[in-house]
Amino acid sequence: MVGILLFTNAGLAMGQRLAPVLAICFMSRIEQPVLARMPQMYCRYIDDCCLITSTQSEMDECFRILNQKSQYIRFTREAPQDGWLPYLNTKVKLSNGTWTMKWYRKESSKNILINASSAHPATMKRAVIRNMFKTAKKVCTGDDERYELLELASQIESSNGYSV
Repeated sequence: MVGILLFTNAGLAMGQRLAPVLAICFMSRIEQPVLARMPQMYCRYIDDCCLITSTQSEMDECFRILNQKSQYIRFTREAPQDGWLPYLNTKVKLSNGTWTMKWYRKESSKNILINASSAHPATMKRAVIRNMFKTAKKVCTGDDERYELLELASQIESSNGYSV
């Protein structure tokens, strides 16, 4: 492709070293009016936000505020399924004023890890398994959820050739 110059007139180019830092700075300016409203919970990872408010009308207003702050970003929202709302690798449930969290894996996840018989260093294989169990344990707030997800981690471990 000789003689073709591509440029962007808005946003950040993927892979730029400064892109994550600039995205965080950009988002911190957008979220300020919402944080001033003191939501029950607000967390963000780069540009993925999780917001819990006390009423639906407050949620609608926060969503409106976020979407009016910049013409270059549009937020979407998900409705809880069976009371659970996915956020990154977790699911959050708010019931009777109590939050419950558990480890979440997308349905498209194939549960494929480094196979036990692969040529990868043993330390790497141990780290992958250890971190999967650590995530299942630490992310879950309830004993029932923790037990369920440790069982899932054991199944994933076994299906990838590791002895349980």
